[in-house]
Amino acid sequence: MKKVYIQAYSCRRRLLDSRRIESYFIKNGHKIVNSPKKADIIFYIACGFHGDVASHNFKKITKLQKYKAKLIVAGCLPINEKENLSKYFTGTTIGTKELNRADSKIDHIFPENKIKFNEVEDGNICFPLDTKSNIYMKFLRKNILLEKIFLKILDYFQKLILGENSFDHILFPIKQPFHVRIAEGCNNKCSFCIIRFSAGPFHSKPFNQCIGEFKKGLSEGYKNFVICAVDTGCYGTDIHSSFPELLGAMVKIPGDYKISIRTFNAHWLIKYIDELEEIFKSGKIKNIGIAIQSGSPRIIKLMNRSYNLEKVKNAIQRLRAADPNLIIENHYMVGFPTETEENFQATLNFINDIDSNFLVFFRFSSRPGTPLDKLQPKITSEQIEHRIKKAQKYLKNLGYPHIKDTKRYVAFYKL
Repeated sequence: MKKVYIQAYSCRRRLLDSRRIESYFIKNGHKIVNSPKKADIIFYIACGFHGDVASHNFKKITKLQKYKAKLIVAGCLPINEKENLSKYFTGTTIGTKELNRADSKIDHIFPENKIKFNEVEDGNICFPLDTKSNIYMKFLRKNILLEKIFLKILDYFQKLILGENSFDHILFPIKQPFHVRIAEGCNNKCSFCIIRFSAGPFHSKPFNQCIGEFKKGLSEGYKNFVICAVDTGCYGTDIHSSFPELLGAMVKIPGDYKISIRTFNAHWLIKYIDELEEIFKSGKIKNIGIAIQSGSPRIIKLMNRSYNLEKVKNAIQRLRAADPNLIIENHYMVGFPTETEENFQATLNFINDIDSNFLVFFRFSSRPGTPLDKLQPKITSEQIEHRIKKAQKYLKNLGYPHIKDTKRYVAFYKL
């Protein structure tokens, strides 16, 4: 029996991988420990979608190598930052697409394990994110009842202090919702993104399996669900189905629940708006996160994202009319190479024409291997901060008084 310590600093999809990895080791008779000091194996799941995230993970990997345990670095970082990672770590790695393929690399590293990775059910609750002082990891996960009581108390105070519809409570809830990951991989070729390189080609989870996981969450008493994938709206295109067909089947299932939709490309919103409009009238959809990225047609074209912004605007307005209580979150990017002040103003003007609740501006970070490495001129960090301040002033006048600022993004929201 090996003692395994698992830690992650990544997106929710990789956090779900972490939970599945935990189940994999438990089912094969190994013990999960709450400290790297106690471990024979340290499993670290790392992201590299943004330069700041990659830097954090390089530092963490350096620290974890000080322990006696065998370190395995998994996630997207080993593929997307292969060259840079080699400066810090030359040990065993498992990239995202290597983990999730039918013949998973993890089974080759641990050939003694009788239960294979593809025989382990998918994770539905996000694994705890790496933090400096992770009380959850150290104590709570030893006692399921204590965990439930503690998280329920924290969830109550988060809603009380921040509000049930606050940015933090919806996107970073204390009490984790039940996730149904409906697909993996990505077929898009956005010029700024490296996810497709690490995640591999798009493939949908079987329809009945998605419905089965959703019903499982309901049977366990969950009321908040998250439907997620790298490209959620693409679901079913490879298995003679569609995202509206799946979502429509879910909302017809009786129960007291709400569904959140994550990572929805605006392209699919336009394609499926007629069907989505009817589904959203059910009142079962709590919020939807739509990646728009820019209000400038020129920048959208450079991003290699093929959609008409006027049609996007119209579709969002139709969703709002279908359910006035719907929480709409839109993602944009600031500082895309060659972006002018006029291009950024076009984004602000676009926002002025739609009624969203959350606006998330990601600070552009050039990633290795993308076409944008050579695109000039680059936008300086000073210019990016100037535009964010401009957005803050502009959006405050539009009724977005609240702000959350991190190194990677700044979010504006109204209650």
